[in-house]
Amino acid sequence: GFATLDGVYRSFNRFHDRIALFHYGGHSNHSFLKLEDADARSAALSTLIGQQRNLRLVFLNGCANQEQVRELFQRGVPAVIATRSLINDRHALTFSKQFYEALAGGKSIREAFDAARSLLMNKSDAPPIDYYWDIPEGDRDDCPWGLYAQDEAALDWILPASRPLPQASEFDERVPIGWPEMNKELVQLAFAGMAALPGKGSYQALYQSHLSDPSLIPFNVLQNILLDAFPTMLSVQIRDLFTSEGKTQGRIRLREFDEAYDTLARLLGAIALANLWDAAATRLVNEEDRLDIPDSCRRAIAGYLSWTPESGPPTDQLWLVNEIGFVFERNGVTPCVGEIRTIAEHLRGATDFFRAYNFFEVQLRTRLLANDIPSREVEDLCRQAEHHYGLLLRHCAFLCSYQLVTVKVISVDMPRQVNNPAYVYEKAILKGRDYATIDTEPLLLQNVCSNNSVFITENGDLRELGLQLNLSPFLIDQNAFKAKESYLPKLYFFDGIEGEKIFFLHADTTVSDFTVTPTGNDPAYHNIDSLFEVFSHFQRDIGLPVF
Repeated sequence: GFATLDGVYRSFNRFHDRIALFHYGGHSNHSFLKLEDADARSAALSTLIGQQRNLRLVFLNGCANQEQVRELFQRGVPAVIATRSLINDRHALTFSKQFYEALAGGKSIREAFDAARSLLMNKSDAPPIDYYWDIPEGDRDDCPWGLYAQDEAALDWILPASRPLPQASEFDERVPIGWPEMNKELVQLAFAGMAALPGKGSYQALYQSHLSDPSLIPFNVLQNILLDAFPTMLSVQIRDLFTSEGKTQGRIRLREFDEAYDTLARLLGAIALANLWDAAATRLVNEEDRLDIPDSCRRAIAGYLSWTPESGPPTDQLWLVNEIGFVFERNGVTPCVGEIRTIAEHLRGATDFFRAYNFFEVQLRTRLLANDIPSREVEDLCRQAEHHYGLLLRHCAFLCSYQLVTVKVISVDMPRQVNNPAYVYEKAILKGRDYATIDTEPLLLQNVCSNNSVFITENGDLRELGLQLNLSPFLIDQNAFKAKESYLPKLYFFDGIEGEKIFFLHADTTVSDFTVTPTGNDPAYHNIDSLFEVFSHFQRDIGLPVF
């Protein structure tokens, strides 16, 4: 609904070769389809539509668009429903509703069309309808809808049924896997990205030495450096892939790859959202016009905010990054973490990053949720997952140039007769394989930033206030809100709002086990109710209605 020209192209790029049916409902004529922001020329749009190799039907439910059938046929579309003349909105609704009910019930394109035609012809004021194998010339007011096919066999297509679950013998939980160089490609791809980072000559030297003579720099050296370079929640997930179970038990390994992908996607989503909020808030402070945020992006963010663990498949975090990337481009915004725009650009074409994203979202995640991966496919999927996750890490190696920092306590140091206060920070650096990194020496600064927050900053230096980005409340340290100040960090990703509950997902284990409610009387926490107010500010600043 409310489709824009950019939105149509983004959807076709996002779901390349996964689209089976394209439906248009709205104003049209022989040469265009009227979208929310533009008239899409059929000659150009047919090129985009024809690139979908698995497309089976185009349904143009608008006025007088029969001439567009020729262009669609030239692009290889096998079947089209189109109109020869003006159509009545009420009839168009009745016809399409009946068509899709029949198609969803298991009827073929031909049978569904006949069912819709039959229903409409039973209406006393409905015109007669026909279908054609050739495209007739001229308009005929008595025959608005036509079913056109390049081959009659194309009309026998039906919606595919759900794939049956494998038999018990095909679904053993323990699937031993193993090949001599497991994890090697993952580490090499990730380290290649690290070696290409500006100012990281030591990574490049190590990597080149390893490639020229692996005996000089053993594989496990690269492996350990990689684990120490990425943010902690990513390092924890990668480390699990190197353990004995992750290396020998296929189903465990597939689930660990899915969790590692989910953690990376959620971290990138949090960075994109935090950048968007900063840009929107800065404009409001400077009394400039609000950010121009397309409806598609607002809907994606609203879906992210309102999703709950019970509401269905999780929000597609990487596609949310893509939507926010369009906002940055449209408004000329240079985000604090500038690489997030590059990630968004990678999702818009036939890049290896997009193919890796597509593998995890479609081939792996969907099948894991459906429990339909037979034992015989597990090892091959593990190989593919290693390759694709390595590609994602290569493109996201820029995260090694930043550090996550959680600010747990800020106190004021102002001795008598001193006019300028200093702020004392207790913080923790979140890099490497564990969270046991609370600084023993507090940091003394003249500037103050948000308390109980997680920041991403270059080199972990809070002195460079212009180079830090507050990721909270999209990523929080639960223990920063604890009454006892010595707890190690415990990171959670925001996971949806429902009524008077905010859900959070553990960054390491992907278990949703932390819920915030506005009780205000939990002695274990302080200021945790402020998260509700923070989310309200975020929604107002980007122009969304507050829940």
